[in-house]
Amino acid sequence: MAITGQLPPSVTLKEVTTEIELYFANQFLKNYIYIDTLKSTGVTLSLFVNEENYNSRLKVQEEILAKVFPSNSKLIEYGQPGGGSSGIGSVVVGEYPINGRYIRITLRPVPSANPTIRGKGNEDELVENIKQRIARFGPITIKFKPFKGVNEKIFRNVKDAEGVGTKGIKEFDPNTPEKFPKSDVNLILTDNTKVPISVKMENAEFWGSVEGWYNKPPGGSVGDKSAEWYLETAASTKEDRRDNNLIELVKGTNNNYYMTNPRSRNKDKKVSLIWKANKKMRTVAVFGSDILDGKGLIVKRTFRSADFIFEEKDNLLTIQTNQNIVDDNDLGDDVYVMCYYVSGRSGKSKYPGIACQVATKSRAIGSKGTNKILVERFSNRLQYKNWF
Repeated sequence: MAITGQLPPSVTLKEVTTEIELYFANQFLKNYIYIDTLKSTGVTLSLFVNEENYNSRLKVQEEILAKVFPSNSKLIEYGQPGGGSSGIGSVVVGEYPINGRYIRITLRPVPSANPTIRGKGNEDELVENIKQRIARFGPITIKFKPFKGVNEKIFRNVKDAEGVGTKGIKEFDPNTPEKFPKSDVNLILTDNTKVPISVKMENAEFWGSVEGWYNKPPGGSVGDKSAEWYLETAASTKEDRRDNNLIELVKGTNNNYYMTNPRSRNKDKKVSLIWKANKKMRTVAVFGSDILDGKGLIVKRTFRSADFIFEEKDNLLTIQTNQNIVDDNDLGDDVYVMCYYVSGRSGKSKYPGIACQVATKSRAIGSKGTNKILVERFSNRLQYKNWF
């Protein structure tokens, strides 16, 4: 049996691996958890978790924090220094960020041969926690309580919850905008009304992918020019353009395109082209056809067990969130359109390799840097915009 939590402040990959293997011995024996030997090197221990037959990565992550290394670990969320590339963040054991004294544990779902089987997501944690209370206590009241803002939302007589997953049409069709749902979870009330809930992890980077429809018809029917127009106008060298030659469109050896800053001394440095989403784009990409007008809710949170508090006397489940978003006012300055290079991407426009998505402010702008070209449209021209 592992002597968990007794490692010294400075740890090695071998020590941390041994503790994990001892604590999860039965799971390793059944291949529910196993080590990704290719990516377990240096300061990283990469683990595969069989979410279909064992447990979710979030629950395994919580167990590592609370049971395996309770006094010598911490969770670093995705998007924070040391959080790694996984959306659920990483467990860091030891003295972070001192090199040679800490190990980062990352968790990934076991690759499935069945493409229809996906890893358990944040929305699955929400559904499972709701279902557990309903199974025991019957219909309940659910309160989404945010740390940020005042949009506390209460839904009464909830008899069930379902993950929407890939149900419905997720690709926007300008001819049938009513079929562009954003719901990840539906709360089902006793009168069979369905309340759509869109779940975003607290450090989510994108609101939605729009490249499939933001080019044709022009602007994707959101009252804007097309993404191709933005790219071509920003790259124009015509003298009648205001602030022309903002970017240079470069065709690489693999026939994919990328953008560079023609004013930069480092011509090989790729840049992103960014502009604020207009009102209609914000509505379509963030709220879709089902969330707006008080019909549902967007919640920001990477759910953990401690976020679900049940009060039996009131039959009330309080769910802690970072933020509840009810309408456009709650979004503030957080919705941008972003064109950027993605390696190996076969694009849906005449500029393959350049993805177009609606991003959060932190992803689109982030910290000040020369690799972002921010623009603002005035009729048929673009102007460089310094939003830093």
